[in-house]
Amino acid sequence: MSNDVKVIEELEAVRWKANVDTDVDTLARLFSDRLEYVHPTSKVDSKESFLANLQIRNPYLKYEILERNILMLGDTAVVMTAFQVNARRDPPVNSELVQIRGIAVWTKEGEEWRLIRYQTTFIPKPA
Repeated sequence: MSNDVKVIEELEAVRWKANVDTDVDTLARLFSDRLEYVHPTSKVDSKESFLANLQIRNPYLKYEILERNILMLGDTAVVMTAFQVNARRDPPVNSELVQIRGIAVWTKEGEEWRLIRYQTTFIPKPA
């Protein structure tokens, strides 16, 4: 495993811990100013709107990776992940365990890796 793959794995772990902990300072450092974040509902956030919305109502309670594959392409990393997340739903006291597939694209900006694109989709529940 290359050193860059290990770095990306660590950044993904830090990112998700920050999501669950509502740690917007850490996320602000990890996110590119050019971030586009597509939720499973098709809602699209920028860096600013994602961080603002997370502070208002953090839906993330718990996160668990089911599978992950990291493809390194020079100064770009494409991370394909299947995961499950326990998320707050409406009303906020309710929560739901959902499975999601996501693609995270990290790129080097200067010497730092930054998340520049993220897109997710729900994994359908078995019938």
